[in-house]
Amino acid sequence: MLHDLLLGIIRGFPEKLIEEGTGMLRIPLNRLSQSLWRGAAAAALALAAMLPAHAAGGGAGTGGKPTVSAKTYDYYLSGSAANMPPPMLSSQLLVLMGGGNDVDEAFRQMIAKARGGLGGKVDVVVLRTSGADGYNPYLVAMDGVHSVETLVLNKPEAANDPEVNRIVSGADVLFIAGGDQSTCIANWTGTQLQRTITGLLAQRRIPFGGTSAGMAVLGDVD
Repeated sequence: MLHDLLLGIIRGFPEKLIEEGTGMLRIPLNRLSQSLWRGAAAAALALAAMLPAHAAGGGAGTGGKPTVSAKTYDYYLSGSAANMPPPMLSSQLLVLMGGGNDVDEAFRQMIAKARGGLGGKVDVVVLRTSGADGYNPYLVAMDGVHSVETLVLNKPEAANDPEVNRIVSGADVLFIAGGDQSTCIANWTGTQLQRTITGLLAQRRIPFGGTSAGMAVLGDVD
């Protein structure tokens, strides 16, 4: 299943979670057991609750039309579609949110990590199975963001769509929005999208996270 494969990638993270001082834990992950994974998630969520948070991407969106509306997915673009050259990262960043309000600082840390201290701008890709472009105006306004691309994957076939996978493969930050985790697992497991995601984590070490159902698919219990 999707979460099993992602756990395999997560266990191989070369260093730690999120920088100290941000309200998130910094935890070595190369020896992570399933019980420690559950504990790390609980601790990260508890500390995240102390940070400033705002309702952002979980709603219905701006009401605007998709940039592209295909048979199996909708695509919303804010910013430029041209991908910025990504820096090579030596370690990874994992953000876990329990749903509800989004934690601004967690997203800022993912963006800063993806920039690699070089001062460039990054492309953020949001995956979801329902909803619309709720994260686009919220994230594109943050410092260092070149574009936000939201893919609403309405049908199982979207996970094998070449254009969907091309967009995901260009992500410098990847985030899975809330919804229904059973839909994510049923529609994405064993697909090209799953392979694209795990390839990004293993090869480019991009910052990665999820909220609510998007976080649940990263754990060992759905």
